[in-house]
Amino acid sequence: MEAIKPLNISGKIFCKTIGITYNGQILQSLRDLNLVTFFKVGKKYMYSFEETIMISNKLRKGEISIKTNGGYYITLNDNKAI
Repeated sequence: MEAIKPLNISGKIFCKTIGITYNGQILQSLRDLNLVTFFKVGKKYMYSFEETIMISNKLRKGEISIKTNGGYYITLNDNKAI
């Protein structure tokens, strides 16, 4: 029997699931661009597990990129990404 996947996950697990190193700036960029939905529990941001697949696919298809310039940020490579 397969384990039940959680509905919401922490930022650290979100990053691990899509295969990137945990970084608050990356998650902040995703939130700023409205690419992910989230809610706060205390100081911790929680994200929808289903969105890990969507973000992973966008990264793999080249619709979004993670860039650095004195920090990490997300760029949209295609208008279809939003």
